[in-house]
Amino acid sequence: ATFVLIKFILFDKLCNCLIVVCRSDLKAMRMSIARLIAILVVLIICVIGIQARDLVWKGSECNTNFHNNANWDGAVPINNPNKPAETVFFGPTLAGEEWDPVYSRATEGTYEMHRLVFADNGVLELDSDGAEFVFYENDATEGEALFTAGQGYSRACDFRCHENFETPEGASVEDPPCSQDTAVFPTDSTYKIYMRGFNPLGGIDIAGNSYVLDDQRLDLPTYHFSPNPNKLEVFFRGTDGSSLNNLCKDAGVFDLDAGECVCFTSCPSADQEREQNERLREIAKAIAEENLRIFLATPVTKTITYTFLYRFLLNRLDRDFVYHAFRTLFFSDENVELLFSTISQSLGNDIKNMTFHGVDFNHVDGQFTIEATVTAPNAIMQNFPDNTLVGSFGASIPSIDRPLAYHTWKSASTLAFDLASDVCLEEQNRLYQLCDDLTPMACNIVRSIADISDPTRILDNVDLILPQLEVYLNLTDALVTTTTTTTTTTSTTTTSTTTTPNATTTVPGTTPGAPTTPGAPTTAPVGGETTPDGPTPNMPGSTDVPPTSDMPAPTSEDETTTTTTTTTTTTTT
Repeated sequence: ATFVLIKFILFDKLCNCLIVVCRSDLKAMRMSIARLIAILVVLIICVIGIQARDLVWKGSECNTNFHNNANWDGAVPINNPNKPAETVFFGPTLAGEEWDPVYSRATEGTYEMHRLVFADNGVLELDSDGAEFVFYENDATEGEALFTAGQGYSRACDFRCHENFETPEGASVEDPPCSQDTAVFPTDSTYKIYMRGFNPLGGIDIAGNSYVLDDQRLDLPTYHFSPNPNKLEVFFRGTDGSSLNNLCKDAGVFDLDAGECVCFTSCPSADQEREQNERLREIAKAIAEENLRIFLATPVTKTITYTFLYRFLLNRLDRDFVYHAFRTLFFSDENVELLFSTISQSLGNDIKNMTFHGVDFNHVDGQFTIEATVTAPNAIMQNFPDNTLVGSFGASIPSIDRPLAYHTWKSASTLAFDLASDVCLEEQNRLYQLCDDLTPMACNIVRSIADISDPTRILDNVDLILPQLEVYLNLTDALVTTTTTTTTTTSTTTTSTTTTPNATTTVPGTTPGAPTTPGAPTTAPVGGETTPDGPTPNMPGSTDVPPTSDMPAPTSEDETTTTTTTTTTTTTT
């Protein structure tokens, strides 16, 4: 069997259909019905969707053939029924006249003239199979022949006019070649084709040479098109068609629903013109809406720079607390990372599809500066003019109509006070515990004042009370013990008469020689006491009286006694 590869070229892709054809006896193939059906299915799949066309340029009314008498004005250089032309102008008749260079071919035949005048540019190709140029004496010629083909626009030479194309079978078409089609120019003629404006094509075939890539545009024959290839707006579909589709969108000739470029004829009938205009409006509207959607969805990145001063905070809060709060915030990389996360979350909750990145903080006492970048779709970023992306805030906090600055400050201040509050609460608990250990009753009163006086301002209350509490505790630590002694003296005078025959005993504090009263008790000296076992030692400062065993019993007589009592009181504070 012989294998034949049949390749169908479809749109922007190749559908390779491998058909097994056996050129031997059909019986030898032993091909089942199922196999035949499978091959037919493959063929149908390949054929379905074939929309690419080969459209052939008619060329009967638009060519630059040198031998076409319709391309001459005045005399003609070939098949002239009169005398040969004296002068054949393949260019302007006078120097400096406007001339559009052309590419022309002289096929087999005899071309007669006295002289041939060429332009400064252009191409005249002589057919190698017998193109003959014969030059006569001047008196044997008459008249001038002026080449007019390719000089100015004509409808018959308009690439966008569908009437100038036909199918390979000679059928007429309703629209010109477009992004999936190949424009075929037969090899028997030369042309000057006007391709004004934007022209999306699948390819161009000229004299058997194919051009299907944008890089091949400059390889097109010189003077075959107007404008010249270096200025020609011809774009080829290429391998995938995506680039061409984007160009068609930019040119406003892309059908979003069909997913393909659209080409309109430049020579429509009245009905065609109405249909084209309506479709053009629909396409333009759809493309505009799509472009707007893409534009609004396109991410845009901008830089923000804000400086925040604490002046407005210091009017309401303690200076040391404010400074301490922001020092705590920027104290560690961990806290700064937490701040970045907090700002990102706050922005994300309020402004959807906005990301916050590239952050740099600069903090000194009294202020901090943030530099960062934000990225969001154009639709969102348009709400933030450049003048709202920079600013310094000192007298008041940012308002909500400056959301980027507002969320930055809100996140930073909230987190700073939260971190500082955590430290304060730890210190508060420590002091409460210390207070409980020392003076629980007083501390309970302090805590009650702090917690109950204004529950919404507990920290402020604590901030006011703690310094007083600390002063109180410091005073407690400095307590001393003092002793105060008070002495009270009482004097009593007693007069009596005591008769003693042999001796007189004088008690300290009495008058020597004074008589005593018989049978009267003897007053014990202060500091001593009589006990059954004998007298106890006297207290310091007292006078010991030794016992006298042979002392006679006192006799009664008049005696005066003075008693002094000292009381000592000690008070400890």
